[in-house]
Amino acid sequence: MKIFTDRRKIAKLLNFNQYPVLSLDLAKDKRYILEGDEDTRYYVGHKVKWKKSDYFWHGDLCYFTDTKQLQISNDNACITASFGYHDIMEDLAIANAPIIHENSEVVVVIHDSKKRLACVCLASVGKFEHFYSTLTTIGGDWGSIIESLERA
Repeated sequence: MKIFTDRRKIAKLLNFNQYPVLSLDLAKDKRYILEGDEDTRYYVGHKVKWKKSDYFWHGDLCYFTDTKQLQISNDNACITASFGYHDIMEDLAIANAPIIHENSEVVVVIHDSKKRLACVCLASVGKFEHFYSTLTTIGGDWGSIIESLERA
């Protein structure tokens, strides 16, 4: 994992579509506390797509405080009788999601919009495990980055 501070390099990473860009906003994204364990929480960030066979699948960028890992989770499918506003907004988020590939590199922006702090990193996507709730992990020392943003 590489952390970037030079504004020109950050601009190249974010603007020239060389890498998919994923983000996690510590101030806005969903923050959950697992039942019975106040010390373990996780954040859910950016929507992500990947291709398996002839189809695109989708999931979420997630960070878990107990394992200190940044992961891509598989979304579950659910068929309902109605189709409404929430379904359209979900489809919109998926339509605009970046497409990632197995064993490739992605740009990850971890930020806190309330504190106006950000960290831009280039990291490696691991091997895909399609049959698990966690598709893959994104390599790097995410625990120290997120903890430093939370403390600041």
